[in-house]
Amino acid sequence: MSYLCVIVSIVGIIGATFYFTTNRHHIPFILVWSLAQLIVIDCTTTNSETNESVVNPILDLTQSIKIEVGFAFSFAEKTMHIAVNVLSIIFLGLTIMLSFSVQKGKAQRDLKTNNQMLN
Repeated sequence: MSYLCVIVSIVGIIGATFYFTTNRHHIPFILVWSLAQLIVIDCTTTNSETNESVVNPILDLTQSIKIEVGFAFSFAEKTMHIAVNVLSIIFLGLTIMLSFSVQKGKAQRDLKTNNQMLN
């Protein structure tokens, strides 16, 4: 599963690089990066003799900090945890706001250029 985390990291780095170099193709990369971190699924196994718990991630592509909201199913010594990463939803909202601000800035720049051409 670690190769998927590396791919998600590379997609995020490409999106950030495109944003800071004012490349207009940064939005899809940032969206993919945010959506990949949305769902978190892991399985916790508890050893009944030692009472130790081991968490095995099934699908967890979060990059750093995560705030999870979800639920768990328990089956004897195993617990399946399915959650949504709230930070990913915040990243998606910021990405949408960013895309609107880029479009608004472009429209204002085009309007200013057209006004200068008319004068």
